[in-house]
Amino acid sequence: MTQSLVKNANYFLGQMQNAQKPSGVQGLTQADNAQGKGQKEYARLISREYGGIAINSVSIADFPLQPLEPNYCILGKYLVVSLSLPLTEKIIDVYNNKAGSFDSNYYFKTAREYLSRDCFNVVFLDFRKMIDSLKATKSFQDFKEKLPPDFSREDIDSLVSIGESLKAFTSTTRLLDSETIESLSYIEIEGLLE
Repeated sequence: MTQSLVKNANYFLGQMQNAQKPSGVQGLTQADNAQGKGQKEYARLISREYGGIAINSVSIADFPLQPLEPNYCILGKYLVVSLSLPLTEKIIDVYNNKAGSFDSNYYFKTAREYLSRDCFNVVFLDFRKMIDSLKATKSFQDFKEKLPPDFSREDIDSLVSIGESLKAFTSTTRLLDSETIESLSYIEIEGLLE
């Protein structure tokens, strides 16, 4: 099935390219593409194994957001879908007990004390790690170099500093009855609980 999706994506992307050609330039037909005649490979399915688990990913040529690599794998009874191969590998490591889970994160453990145990989802953000990762990106550096006229580097640094003071954000949701959902959130801010 995935191969068929990739094949159709290649056909669709080829048609988009052909639509941009000047009139009179004939593109390939779907039948030609089905036979592989002159078809440019825009999307390619890559299968690899990591930690004993098969990971299938789609590599997209000239994709504007190069670090994104859509992929999926099956872990027991769970389907894992991700846009980052390193993230999928980390999830597999946690599943195989080769890396720590959220339970090994100090901020998550602290926040969990304040939240309901019978929840059906948990959202956890480690702001320090997220902001450190953001600051290291080329996009962030480019943004700081080409700021809109109403912003200064000090404004951006101030916003980043505010974000860095947030240690963690955790939110849970649980079903109270057939008509009521309850959400609880906990934000840990540096200096408030120390």
